[in-house]
Amino acid sequence: MVNASLISVKGDANSLAAAQFGLEKAIKVDTAKAAVIAIGDDELSQKATKDLEKVPFKVVIASHVSALTASADVVFPAAIWLEQAGHFLSLDGRLQDAARALVPAEEVKPVDEALVALAAKLDIKLDDDWKKDLHKRTSIVAIEE
Repeated sequence: MVNASLISVKGDANSLAAAQFGLEKAIKVDTAKAAVIAIGDDELSQKATKDLEKVPFKVVIASHVSALTASADVVFPAAIWLEQAGHFLSLDGRLQDAARALVPAEEVKPVDEALVALAAKLDIKLDDDWKKDLHKRTSIVAIEE
């Protein structure tokens, strides 16, 4: 018997968590009338940016200026990863706490806070039991807290 572990190499930071929430699937934007794109620190591929150009109304939550923010109808500034506390799921399935290292400008919020505020303005009820949702799908690695 080999004393080894399987590590998922899903991609960028928190991509294993995104897969657990079912967010790894391709989305079709051809018929969308509006889109909220919460990219934070990440950059979209040229293909994704080009595909999103087809959406008539775009709200982008991002921490950096990009081709996507330039084409957006509304841009919410987002805190960079050093400016926000939260959680991330490591490649080996461990749920980790992340501490804030820097304080962002007052008008800059973490992506999750921006989404919650936007949902509240639109009277959208959000389920905040994300830990339960994280475990709904069978993961390729054991998720530990």
